[in-house]
Amino acid sequence: MENMERFTHAITCFKEKRYQEALDVFVTFQPSFDICKNIGLCHLNLNNIEHTRTHFEHALRFKFDLTVASALMVQYYNTKQYHVMYGWAQTILFLYPRHKLTNSYIADLFCITGRHACAMKMYEQIHHYDPTLSYYINDTMDTVKKVKPPLQTHICSKSPRIIRIGYIGDVYTNPYHPVYSFVNTIIANHDTLLFTVFHYQLKQDEDIDECIDNIKKDTLDIVIDTLHPLSKWTSIYMHNLATRVVSYGAYPGTSNDKHIHYKILDTVVFESYMDQCYTENILCMDNGFHVYKPTHTFPEWKRIERDSFHMCCFNNPIKITPCMIRLWKKLLTIIPNSRLYLGYHYYSSEFIQSKWKNEFDGYNISFVYEENIEHMLQHYNIMDVALDTYPYNGTTITCEALSMNVPVVTLKGKYPHSRIGASILETVQCMGLIADTEETYISAVMSVRENATPFKETLKHNLHQLTDIDGFMKRYEYLLCNL
Repeated sequence: MENMERFTHAITCFKEKRYQEALDVFVTFQPSFDICKNIGLCHLNLNNIEHTRTHFEHALRFKFDLTVASALMVQYYNTKQYHVMYGWAQTILFLYPRHKLTNSYIADLFCITGRHACAMKMYEQIHHYDPTLSYYINDTMDTVKKVKPPLQTHICSKSPRIIRIGYIGDVYTNPYHPVYSFVNTIIANHDTLLFTVFHYQLKQDEDIDECIDNIKKDTLDIVIDTLHPLSKWTSIYMHNLATRVVSYGAYPGTSNDKHIHYKILDTVVFESYMDQCYTENILCMDNGFHVYKPTHTFPEWKRIERDSFHMCCFNNPIKITPCMIRLWKKLLTIIPNSRLYLGYHYYSSEFIQSKWKNEFDGYNISFVYEENIEHMLQHYNIMDVALDTYPYNGTTITCEALSMNVPVVTLKGKYPHSRIGASILETVQCMGLIADTEETYISAVMSVRENATPFKETLKHNLHQLTDIDGFMKRYEYLLCNL
């Protein structure tokens, strides 16, 4: 009874806008969804933004609530932490695809980061939900211009002058970020007789004007962009930081930014018919455009014998589309005694688990989630095959599975983001694991089930090509020297 009276008193204080008094009462209760939500609301009204986000996130650990998640998304948007905001937006749309507020915020985000074509598509989609928003579409169409910049004056590869190259990113100090394993390896292995290397770790609270001034002082010849297209920092390139700006990173699509002159891909990911999809000029590498150096220690391969056939997908569940769900159900149906393991830290939530259990109702599925990456990798020892996602393929997860000697089956599509898996598998000469139709995807999995030995032997002998830093750097630096 006493607790109920105190709770009622706190609610009354809140309604009367005595937020600090309400907060002082709410914090005396044991944490629960309602308590954490109300504490977050008190902090919101007191303009304590950091505490607001912390308690809203704590509330969502108890249960998912659309109102709280939306408020959290808006808070991250307002403080320009766009990459975090985008993650929450994708989570909301996964559960509520037609949520107008979230769709409009993503569209606005596309617009302010220069991806006007994507923004226009989003606004058109919103218009189907609410015709009153049509003015958004007209405004956006006026700004959508796709101009491919002209090729600029070449650097002579035989020039005795050392090239000054700068890498711009916001994840260089985060070893758990997917880009870290690829980009930091390149930064650390440049030929110092050819290049003077700078790298700029952009921080959330850093002053953008000061950052631009510091970069310009280094008088760079080439800037390498490794930012995500939704990063708040992408506008930095309109300030003429170098005569050549080159995009390289995990995101294979266009930046839709005329200030970025080139993009590095490879001959598997990019084909000539895609040229119209890019505002950049494409630089194609042979034998893949990734070099992988893990930031963690891999556990020992320890094959655990069993009668069942284990398939797995440890990719971000946002990448798992209805197309893949349908395919995986078919595999679970036609392969006797088979089981699918879904692995990602999101699956620690019982709510997220229940969502996927409903999707795979009646099928054998299990969930894997570990805080420690080495512990997560140990689960590959009971896996027979890893299933890549489509249309957005995995990159780091694919490399990790292959490093644990687990074959990865991928579905190769028409556009770059659905050809990353094929690029990695061609690098390690496992072309038999690349499918171009749903039928051949199933056939590839069945081939692994019938006899995985040839695939595992190929992986064992060719994995070094994915981690061949010296060979990669020669091809990569040749491209840069001959821009």
